[in-house]
Amino acid sequence: MARPIAVVLQEFANVGAAAVATPTQGVCLIGRCTVERSKALNGSDLMLPYSDSTVAFVPPLGKPNMVITSATMRLSNAEVEMATHTVTSGEADGVTVTIVGHHVVAGDMVYVNGEEGHPVVGVVGNVITLADDLTEADELSFRRTVADVVLEGDILSALDKVAFPATPEVTIGTASGLTVLSAEYMYPEYTADRYDMDETVLAVTPSNYTDLLGPATTNNPLALAAQLAFANAGAQTIYCVGIAGSATASATAFTAVIGQLFSFREIYALVPLCESHATAQAVATALRAELESQANADTALSTGVAQRFRIAVVGGYALTDTATLVNGAAVTYVSESGDDVTLSSTTANFVTAGVVAGDTVSTVFSSTRTGVVKQVISNQRIVVTSAALAGAISSGSGTITITHTKSYADKAAEAASLNGIDSRRVYIAWQPVTASVGGSPADLGSQYLAAAVGGLIAGLPPHAAITNLGIGGITGIRNNRYTELQFTTMSNAGVLVFKQDTASGAPYCIHGVSSDKSGLVPLTELSMVKVFDYAAAYFQARQERFLSGWNINEQTIGFIKADLEAGIAALKSQRYAKLGSVIIDATLVSVAQNATITDKVESEILVQFPRPLNTLSLRLVSQ
Repeated sequence: MARPIAVVLQEFANVGAAAVATPTQGVCLIGRCTVERSKALNGSDLMLPYSDSTVAFVPPLGKPNMVITSATMRLSNAEVEMATHTVTSGEADGVTVTIVGHHVVAGDMVYVNGEEGHPVVGVVGNVITLADDLTEADELSFRRTVADVVLEGDILSALDKVAFPATPEVTIGTASGLTVLSAEYMYPEYTADRYDMDETVLAVTPSNYTDLLGPATTNNPLALAAQLAFANAGAQTIYCVGIAGSATASATAFTAVIGQLFSFREIYALVPLCESHATAQAVATALRAELESQANADTALSTGVAQRFRIAVVGGYALTDTATLVNGAAVTYVSESGDDVTLSSTTANFVTAGVVAGDTVSTVFSSTRTGVVKQVISNQRIVVTSAALAGAISSGSGTITITHTKSYADKAAEAASLNGIDSRRVYIAWQPVTASVGGSPADLGSQYLAAAVGGLIAGLPPHAAITNLGIGGITGIRNNRYTELQFTTMSNAGVLVFKQDTASGAPYCIHGVSSDKSGLVPLTELSMVKVFDYAAAYFQARQERFLSGWNINEQTIGFIKADLEAGIAALKSQRYAKLGSVIIDATLVSVAQNATITDKVESEILVQFPRPLNTLSLRLVSQ
């Protein structure tokens, strides 16, 4: 006997299919959240008197369940030793010393026998000129006061403490291994992964998200994603779930979070902040299966778990600039003419691998030599132009690696091939972007574009498309010099494609499409997916009210009919400028007790949803 439940069977009159969503279509960001403390963020609150002690201290984390992942000691007004020198007998009565490979500049202070002396007057090559002679000078120390110096902190085994490095060495310019002798103050800076959020769904607002998530920086992905989502969601609440540390590389970690969201009917669009291409692919595949299962009526009937209609916007995808076509294949020297060397291989398969003239070649015949492909003769033979290789060998065997620098045509084809999902419930964001972070421009991955899209979904009515709408928070789309035909080809393949017409203009999506490959508007258009899911969740909630205290009889059937008619009228009355009503029209076809399953009432509504205006045609006739 199944648990009492109300289900909605989503069907297309001419298509057939299933669904995903909720009446308040909010966004939930899922990703890594950190605590970051630094001089720039915390100022004097982080300042400590300088000490070169190696004793560990515990930074004031202020929150439980955190693990430090990176740490530095930032020193203010640090005294750095640039060079040392023992005065020779020939230098004792002069004002110059010779130090090979020093890093001293005019103005550095010289300490004589441990006591402060005077500034360096001039430096020419290895010769350093001092203001005073070196009478009675034995040991010299050249020192420079540096306003800001960063030392790597040693993270102790407890992973919650930072120790001053035993050997405080820094790099200044091209000089490395320089010793820090003292400083005025030090600031223990660190980034720590939060482990206190993986079982919590935080509802954040524009006014409190930094209080709950921390500053929006590139070291704190969840807070930065929230900033970009709010740039498009307006005053809408955004939901956040933290995943700690290395777990963000696991598709399982993202899908496991979904179970926590069941009771949050207001969450519709999930945005996993994947931090690698491979993770994005795995997460998109896993979310497709999970979201399809959640929305499936048969699954709900068999498990007794109510449906949830949701979509996911998955970022983290990234295109590469080069492709390795041949990797370390064995080759044999054949002949050469000028700088052109002919090589043969039984395993490289040059033609099949897609090698073309102009590709970069690296060969190893006792040593590594580079060149470019001049001609691909066959799968087994190739001509390489390489002045370094020509004349260096006359026989023998080696290895060859060939890489191809991708054109925009190559990248367009790669972007189009990203969609292996084919689902109206999954949307693919793949373009790297630029955004303002802390008042400065920062290059960001496509997961942050996904967060902005999620905010746009949350801020729009259910039947509103995102096509040609400017997206907030994103100041630029990087590496985006595609042709109009390439833009169209990528979009038609089922990935979200953003353009930016001018450097100062707002980026916009050329067509809000799902990863569904059917080409059918109800399945591919984000606006139609959203509004169908909105209606499904709306009627689901109305029907659930009859699961408590009602029996099946003529009066109950009448009440259900009346309630569904009222629901239709309510949706038709939800009107927006330019968009019209949420549904254009609907007809209640039937409400009846199932003849076989006698404790079940079945209803059917035929709904006409508004379609986006995607094409305008005007015939101009010249007379």
